[in-house]
Amino acid sequence: PRHLQRYQHLYKELKFEPLVRIASPSIIMESASTSRNNVSSAIDKFSLEIVKQIHDRNPSVVLFHGFSNAGCFTWERIRTLSENDAMVESA
Repeated sequence: PRHLQRYQHLYKELKFEPLVRIASPSIIMESASTSRNNVSSAIDKFSLEIVKQIHDRNPSVVLFHGFSNAGCFTWERIRTLSENDAMVESA
């Protein structure tokens, strides 16, 4: 996305390898009304996909730069799912 390119360039200059993902509005809207008891909502699947992509890169450091409500919702789900390692590993 064009509006995120300046951030991508900045992080590349700082020797980070950016992973840019944007949650669709429908994922964010659904996340406000979905139960958190299992990994079945769209935001959970979206967040797990990000965790898997990060894991595949095997970084020594992870910097999460979230924008707006979508970034906040995504970070909260990644944080919550990551606290439950068994859930992340089984997905």
